[in-house]
Amino acid sequence: MIESAWVLVLILGMRHGVDPTHIALVNGFARFRPNLWNGVLLALGHSLMLTLLAVGIGTIVIIPIASWKPWILLLIGAWNLWQLLYPKPIPVPAFANVSPFIIGILLAAELETASQISVLALTHHSRVVVLGVCFFIGMLTTTGVDGYLAARTQHQLLRNRQANVASRILGWLVVIYAFGLGTAALCHLDLEPVTLPLGLSFFIGLILLRFWSIVPFKPISKSRLQMKRCQKEI
Repeated sequence: MIESAWVLVLILGMRHGVDPTHIALVNGFARFRPNLWNGVLLALGHSLMLTLLAVGIGTIVIIPIASWKPWILLLIGAWNLWQLLYPKPIPVPAFANVSPFIIGILLAAELETASQISVLALTHHSRVVVLGVCFFIGMLTTTGVDGYLAARTQHQLLRNRQANVASRILGWLVVIYAFGLGTAALCHLDLEPVTLPLGLSFFIGLILLRFWSIVPFKPISKSRLQMKRCQKEI
């Protein structure tokens, strides 16, 4: 029988997956590392770290790495801004080789969201490993899908103009979100009340951009437009 705590943690994982920080980082990574598994790796690292925290092991690394999130966001935002302003092939920076799995661990160490704290509170009522798996599956349905869609958009840049436009719009969204969230974190501003609408709007925007980039769009020529007008007059 499925425990209610498992279902709740699954929902919390889905909720946490649309956190604007995760959306910005996964989409930011896609510009210079368009791997379809970016979101999956981030969700895996995040869930693993949360599980370690629940059993008391992860507390050893919280203090050294918990303050890295703002700088990671600002770095991702700066790199995407550079690529948007100067879209020329240049060597990929060293930090791009750092797997999103590591980024997921770093983000989980901060314990800055209510969903993470809620999961830790539920570990006293159920098996920790099972809850960790449920949280990962929940994040996978959002963060994993987000990483897949972002990477697919980047892969189609050379195939059609719409994908190119979608990629640039996505890039500017990453810049705005990354700089805004990074600055807010440095200033210790509490954005928890608005994280859900911010993350959902970014996630839905990505889905719409992805859909628009793959649907063929053929502009109506002047001759066809005139023919349609004549048909209407008749």
